[in-house]
Order: sequence, then C-alpha cells, then structure tokens
Amino acid sequence: MYLYGRHVWFGIYLRRWAEHEMSPLWVWPAVQEDRQWLHNHCKSPDGNHFPVELSIDADYDIVLRETVSQLENMGRVLKKRSE
Repeated sequence: MYLYGRHVWFGIYLRRWAEHEMSPLWVWPAVQEDRQWLHNHCKSPDGNHFPVELSIDADYDIVLRETVSQLENMGRVLKKRSE
C-alpha cells in the first residue's frame, strides 16, 4: 500500500509479534531510506519493522480509529522525508 505516496507493506506479521510481543500488525517501508527515516521518528525494535499497536479490551471502532491514526502518523513522517 502507499502512505502519503511512500510504498510500504502493511499486514499481520506473526514472526515479529512472536519475537517482540508488541503487535500482530506491522509496517515495513519498501525503501531502505524510508525505513531509516521512520526509525528516527517512530518506535521500532529492529529499525526496519514498525508495530501498529492495538488497544486491549477496546471496542472495534476505537481499535480501528487508533490503527488508522498510527498509519496516518507514519505516513506524515514519511511524507516529510520527500519534501
């Protein structure tokens, strides 16, 4: 998918979840420079993959809103790299 014009992979990454116990949902920017840029601005256990944290015991609407918000924030950060 694209976040503000930057190509990223977004999905369920069970191995990262098992290794880092942060989230089943992860973002991986396709371009190395984007990964480095995002790592300077967002939490990442390895500098390459970025968790989308999910609230526990929250309603679906809240979890969806928070997920979209985190993706938008990552997208805005990546957009600043290309400005």
